[in-house]
Amino acid sequence: MVVLGQLLRDTQHLAPLLPSDVIERLAERRLSPAGFARAAAIEFDRLADDAAWSTLVSHLQGSEDPALACLEYMVRWKLAFEERTSHGHPVE
Repeated sequence: MVVLGQLLRDTQHLAPLLPSDVIERLAERRLSPAGFARAAAIEFDRLADDAAWSTLVSHLQGSEDPALACLEYMVRWKLAFEERTSHGHPVE
């Protein structure tokens, strides 16, 4: 079984694992999927509130690939976090 750390180290194969809508959003912003994914994991660990952690754990339950599900959730969380903070909304 692959763990999150292995996914984040294997930058060559990371982009194809992320959903196409995420890749498109990152491409529009000219962001590297691998770099963004690493930043998402770090920032989620530092900034996510209890509700986000709870949602992540719930999201992972029953997942066929927990590491990939975790990575996808963290990347989507970071995209949403950046959208909220760039539009002047307070961070939850």
